[in-house]
Order: sequence, then C-alpha cells, then structure tokens
Amino acid sequence: MNVEKVTAFITRKRNQYCELLLIQHPNAGIQIPAGTVEKEENVKEALMREVTEETGLRKIAIMAYLGFKDYILSHNQFLTSEKSKVYSRPDSNSPDLIDLKRGITVITNRTINNFSQITYSEYDKYPNPQFVTYSITGWVLTNILAKEIRRHFFIWK
Repeated sequence: MNVEKVTAFITRKRNQYCELLLIQHPNAGIQIPAGTVEKEENVKEALMREVTEETGLRKIAIMAYLGFKDYILSHNQFLTSEKSKVYSRPDSNSPDLIDLKRGITVITNRTINNFSQITYSEYDKYPNPQFVTYSITGWVLTNILAKEIRRHFFIWK
C-alpha cells in the first residue's frame, strides 16, 4: 500500500528570468506547494486543490506531468493511509486522543496485536527546528500505516 502525494512547480517568466513560486508555510517554513492525494481524488484534482489551498491561485494551467518517484520510508517511519483516531490504549474502545489526517508521518514504537503505538511530532521549523512544538504518543490500527510514498510532479505556468 502506498500514499500518493503531489508537488507543483509553478513558474513564471519575468524579464529574462524564470521564477519558481515558493510559499511560507506557517509551521513548515519555505516550501513548494505540495500535499497528499485524498482517497476520493485523482492526482490532478489533488494538485488543483493543494495549489488553491496553499497559494490562493485558481487560474493556472498544468503544462506537463513530469513523472513520479517512489519512496520507502525508514524502518520505523510510516504514513497514515487514511484519517485515523489515535487511542490511549491498544483497544478501539479506549478514549481517542486525536484524529490524524491522511498522509501524516509518524514513528512506530511497538506493535501489539493489530495496533501500533505511534508518536507524532511537530517541530518549530521556523525559526528554530530543534524544538518540538507538539507531540503525542498513542495507538492506531496497524493496517492504516503505509511505508511507501508515490510523489507526482507537475509543472505549472
């Protein structure tokens, strides 16, 4: 099972130069518009949604599909393949702590039966990436964890 992601290289000609659009994400710093393909979307729909959400741009044309690259995450890193509740114990009847969106990177700590204990952390990427601003450890169903990412790349104008 893999989770699909999209990346948009949005360019424009200005004078004799080609400029690439970068955005300032509130938590992740400077980046290229990108995101996770939702279950009900195809990659082009996801790309349009992500670009609109992250840049506000609506009238941009896809020039070309550049291709994709498959990634396998490191040994204890996983992505959530769907929206998931994080439980306080390895039991779906225990209190749930938070809902994680599809495509979130987590670290697995251990597995018991069909549950995996995970840790999700957000870092203060700007101005100081060494500090954790939020972290939670809890249990998710193991079958929602994915090791593989397929990232699709598009160029826009």
